[in-house]
Amino acid sequence: MNQESINVIKWYPFKENATILQIGYGSIELLKELCKETQKVILVVNDESKKNQALQELNKNEINVNNNIEIIVAKNFEEISKIQVKFDYISLIGTVNEYRDYNGNNAKQILQSLIKISKNLCKDNGKILLAVDNKFGMKFWTTLYAQKNILCNKNFTLSKTEINDILEKENLKNFKYYYLLPDYKRTNVIFTDRCLPSVESITRDFTYGEEEFANFNEVEAFA
Repeated sequence: MNQESINVIKWYPFKENATILQIGYGSIELLKELCKETQKVILVVNDESKKNQALQELNKNEINVNNNIEIIVAKNFEEISKIQVKFDYISLIGTVNEYRDYNGNNAKQILQSLIKISKNLCKDNGKILLAVDNKFGMKFWTTLYAQKNILCNKNFTLSKTEINDILEKENLKNFKYYYLLPDYKRTNVIFTDRCLPSVESITRDFTYGEEEFANFNEVEAFA
């Protein structure tokens, strides 16, 4: 992730003095933004090397770990589920991708496990913030990811139908979708079901970074 990565969360209206659990370490930019917007952040990583990486990057960015952030090592989902504290927010931003090799499970199985855990760790009025790779997103059809996603490995992405299925099984009915273009790692614009993209509103930079390989014109494909 780069500076654009914080756009996925920078706009979000966190409640005052909120506590948040971020499961999985994706980027220092995201972690810095969460620390800035909330009173207490607990980061869960699955091994000591990830903890050391996070500590080094936090120190480099002059963020005091003893201030409003704590790092916990939980080697598996069972250990995460044993956390005793309840949170205002559970962040699963990029978490499915971080855990995509977990026990050989695919993205849908991983997300269902994470949602189960998150429900139990949320306060009664808490919220789960989820950002995943969209199986049918433009990125996975027009870039180098298309070869991995369509031809080789579909296991690390999720469709809206699959997410709906998980939410239904977990009896979660109060939710809202946001559509991030080009994706949650490089967010330039955010749409909702009340304001869906049109050809006029998406004529922006569809830069995907090192994955860039345009098979076709993205804007024309939305038409």
